[in-house]
Amino acid sequence: MEKKRRARINVSLEQLKSLLEKHYSHQIRKRKLEKADILELSVKYMRSLQNSLQASASVPPPQPASSRCAESPGLGLRLWRPW
Repeated sequence: MEKKRRARINVSLEQLKSLLEKHYSHQIRKRKLEKADILELSVKYMRSLQNSLQASASVPPPQPASSRCAESPGLGLRLWRPW
């Protein structure tokens, strides 16, 4: 039972290592990453993802040009009057 649990952990760590090597190839030297290194880099990557998601959520989505004209007097609505 314990042997299977350790095998599962090692397989998952190898998968994480493979993903991290693609993303952090410029930082990871050709040395063997220890399990602690893999976990630390994983946490670092997940935090950077979380920060980028929070930053993108705080930026308002762009508005279509027609609504910008309607909200901004003098942009387009003053130039065209149907009456």
